[in-house]
Amino acid sequence: MHYRTLKILTSLFMAIVIVVVLVAARSTLWPSEETDVTTTPEQTTQGLATEPPDPTESAAPTTVADPVPLPVAIGQATTEPGQSLRRWPEDLSIPLLREPDLSLYAGRKKTEKPLEGITVILDPGHGGQDGGAQYPVKVLYPDVAEKDIVLSLSLKVRDQLEQLGADVVMLRETDVWQSVYYRIALVNRWIYQDFMEQLPYHGYESSSVDHLLPPLETMLEINSDYASSGGRGPMNGVGTHEDVKVLLDMQAQYTDVLFLSIHCNALDDDRVGGLQVYYLTNDHVHQTENNWVSGADPMANPPSYTRYDDEARLRLAELVRDQIIDRLPELKFPGENDLLPGNYVVLREIALTGLLIETGFITNEQDRAILTSVDGQTKISEGIAEAVFAYYCRP
Repeated sequence: MHYRTLKILTSLFMAIVIVVVLVAARSTLWPSEETDVTTTPEQTTQGLATEPPDPTESAAPTTVADPVPLPVAIGQATTEPGQSLRRWPEDLSIPLLREPDLSLYAGRKKTEKPLEGITVILDPGHGGQDGGAQYPVKVLYPDVAEKDIVLSLSLKVRDQLEQLGADVVMLRETDVWQSVYYRIALVNRWIYQDFMEQLPYHGYESSSVDHLLPPLETMLEINSDYASSGGRGPMNGVGTHEDVKVLLDMQAQYTDVLFLSIHCNALDDDRVGGLQVYYLTNDHVHQTENNWVSGADPMANPPSYTRYDDEARLRLAELVRDQIIDRLPELKFPGENDLLPGNYVVLREIALTGLLIETGFITNEQDRAILTSVDGQTKISEGIAEAVFAYYCRP
């Protein structure tokens, strides 16, 4: 009897062991829902926990099942008494889809990569067969060419901005020629494509604005500033074509993107020197272009654009001027004003907050020494980067 009991107990024990082994094996080979090893959303972001979030973006949106065409409403242009050029209304022609919260940058320290989420587009002027300003003037083979100085300087600005965390887009990084309208098309296409990527998350699709891209591609293919070439696309003439208004209204929503066109000056009078910074305002573009078509039929030209951020452009211009002069007082312009409104095409056909910076006169001996030296270029680049930092982080 004792022997049979012991045998039964031994059999039960072995059965229990077998069951335990099978359960353990099943848990390893076929995880239950509670122990699923599939990566969860929390696990995918765990490795990024130490990375600072982009302050201009909220939680990832989801696409809408049945998007509708992006609404486009151009609005009625206004005519002012005695004016030959109408003005577009200030209302956006498309919905406001981007509204970056720039207040989140305020107070950031340089050690924190403070400009992460900010993009700066750098436009080194001229290039290739277009040397720009030169010294000596009016000679076939100058000793100093603007195109070389501004490229070297822009690359230094890029390095300074990237150290602060900014994304930098260079319109050229080598000695290549690009027409002014080619550069404008590059910027317009870049913003357009980025804006299109965001449409599905807001319940829209692009059919109503698909026609805006091919003219930009054509401008890039032609690469010419001559009106007769077609290289100006829809930006050919006084005023702003309604298609261009839509493109500019997209750009007006990119307050986290800056455009800086970097140049040098030259004059026959080698006594003139100093830094000058140009910006464009709504009133200035309307006044200058109205003067160009004075007396014409107000309906003969499209209206002028009215959504440039005057305050932002002037503030950025002041910061760039002040930061460069703080480092290089010798570049202080001796004339009446070193901040000037200028109806330059790169400031008019791009609605981003932007400037055209004339860093000095290469025909002036003192300026030329600064502009052609590593130390001078480094200080100018530091001043520009500091100005961008102050613009976003020291409001």
